[in-house]
Amino acid sequence: PIMYDLTTGKLIDLPNIPTLDMTHLDQGQNCVYGLSADGRYLACAMSESYLMPASLCAYVYDRQNATYRMLGFDDNATAAWTPKWDNLHFVERPSISDNGKWITGSAYMVEPIPGSEYPNEFRATYKYDVEKDEFVVYDKAGEADIVGSAVLNDGTIIGGSPANNPYAYCYIRSGNYYIALEQILKQVYNIDFKAVTNITNTGYPLASSADGLTWLMSYAPDETYLIQFKEPIAEAAAKVNLLGNYTAAPVSGSKMTNLSEVRITFDRDVETNGLYNKITCVSEDGQESWTPVQGNGFVAQDKQVVIVFRTRQMREGVNYTLTIPAGLVRVKGDRNMTSPEIKLSFTGRGTGAVALTRAYPEDGASVAGLDLTTNPMLLTFDANLKLKASPPSRTSRASIRRTSSPSSCAHTTATCSPRAWAATHPSSHSPALPPHASTAVPSPRPWCVTATTTCSPARDTSTPKPANPSPPGSTYSMTSSPSHPMPTSPSPRHTSRANP
Repeated sequence: PIMYDLTTGKLIDLPNIPTLDMTHLDQGQNCVYGLSADGRYLACAMSESYLMPASLCAYVYDRQNATYRMLGFDDNATAAWTPKWDNLHFVERPSISDNGKWITGSAYMVEPIPGSEYPNEFRATYKYDVEKDEFVVYDKAGEADIVGSAVLNDGTIIGGSPANNPYAYCYIRSGNYYIALEQILKQVYNIDFKAVTNITNTGYPLASSADGLTWLMSYAPDETYLIQFKEPIAEAAAKVNLLGNYTAAPVSGSKMTNLSEVRITFDRDVETNGLYNKITCVSEDGQESWTPVQGNGFVAQDKQVVIVFRTRQMREGVNYTLTIPAGLVRVKGDRNMTSPEIKLSFTGRGTGAVALTRAYPEDGASVAGLDLTTNPMLLTFDANLKLKASPPSRTSRASIRRTSSPSSCAHTTATCSPRAWAATHPSSHSPALPPHASTAVPSPRPWCVTATTTCSPARDTSTPKPANPSPPGSTYSMTSSPSHPMPTSPSPRHTSRANP
């Protein structure tokens, strides 16, 4: 590498800079990734194109003393280098703080898997203390695929994930955890990053100011934005509740016939403290109050918490509030990192059958064909639904059959058989339907949905050709026949997607 003085324009001598990589070869690849503000320390890398065997390595060069130290390894002129961290294979892409005290980057890890000939390989963040010559890798569960992109003067690491990806998301390391930049903006400053910027991913920093309050971020090749903070990012990150970001199923605001199970998903592994009887679901008039069942009514499964009630019918038009008090969920293995209070609201919709609000293709539309990937049939209802498998003794199908065909049409039929359709009427209203019930039960019925389509000889050339095109001029009738009541805790999706 070369270095020159911007004031004088003269080259600066770099004596004793290393040239041999981990395979003891000079591959002719040696570059400077960054330098401290005073120009004393240079963060460099060698042989980054040579992976088999791993030759690439990184080092910090001290111009004042004309010395260097390899990052993550004790180098040896004749023998294999010794890693300073278990399972470390190589390090790359070093980034140095302005004050020259810290270096971060990407560490490639190769962890053996007991009983398997194939190891677990992933990238993680490393951090190097230049003054103390201390090297660490953050490679615990949940830390894989996040790599250090920059490090501030106080040692705060700014990482990106997926690793070495130009469309990365930004993470800040706070204590023993990574916190998404998007969550810091949302919880601390009430800023919705996507809504404000119309950018999906938060990116990674290309550069930061000396005070660490201004960052130049790259979120796509040749695309950047500037972000300025009111306080050090470490202070802002410390205000974030690690379990403040979650999703619920059913989603808050859902209308349901009854309630039996609620699932809350966080962005990290969790555990519960077992106090199931502190959780309540109360009607707005106070006439009903439920708690989860004892034993398995409040359990954690990886990133999910599952709350189970004895099935309760919800009165039509009545609002219910599910409350999970603060502290009942915590980060797995950390009693100090607990959840905030969580409130979800639901509304009873009674036991009437669901109503179709929209169909695609529309009733009577002309189409060349239907298939799952290029032209699926979409049915939208007035309530949340999910598909539920039928018992072995009963069959329920949504089917499409041709009801008329001109002489110019070939005699073919298209059918679809998703799992049994769910409905919200009680089981006492559900008829005992034989196989292929859609052809045995006349319409209209409160549990049936019927749509008719007519195919045409023309097809938009911009749409991929379906696997089984319809004969031109044919008329088809689509009927769905549910055989079971709606599940008590439906998924948040409102649209059913059929595969003819």
